[in-house]
Amino acid sequence: MEILLAIAGAGSAGGLLAYGSAANVRLMQVIRSAIGAATVNFTIGFTTLALLMVLGVIGPLSLNQLSQAPWWAFFGGALGATYVTLNTLSIPKLGLTNTTMAVAFGQMLMSLIIDQFGLFGVMSHIVSAPRLLGTGLLLAAVILTQLDAKNNR
Repeated sequence: MEILLAIAGAGSAGGLLAYGSAANVRLMQVIRSAIGAATVNFTIGFTTLALLMVLGVIGPLSLNQLSQAPWWAFFGGALGATYVTLNTLSIPKLGLTNTTMAVAFGQMLMSLIIDQFGLFGVMSHIVSAPRLLGTGLLLAAVILTQLDAKNNR
């Protein structure tokens, strides 16, 4: 049951990302800046998280332990900002579906590398034939949806 809830949670997060991506593209069209749209996105996200923290919705934090985190652990925000900006720029050219599938393929490829070598403190999961096949099928889906998009223009 815990696995099903985790899958449902991850699937819901994916759905929210798709909605957020479409919203960011619309915001970019209005303010004419992908970086501006990403800035608004992260400002609202920061405000939301800060409010949840102040209201006690987020559990106790050990901010005094931050110095024990490795240097690379602080790049998540910069990587997220880069993701949002690149995604916002790609959607008008590829469409939401093709962009989302290309993002998912990139996530899978990097995840296989991180899992294989246990990078960044992640427990190692050996790359297997089914994982490679699934990633290959995802790449095939990206190619097929892009070909379909070209044929429907």
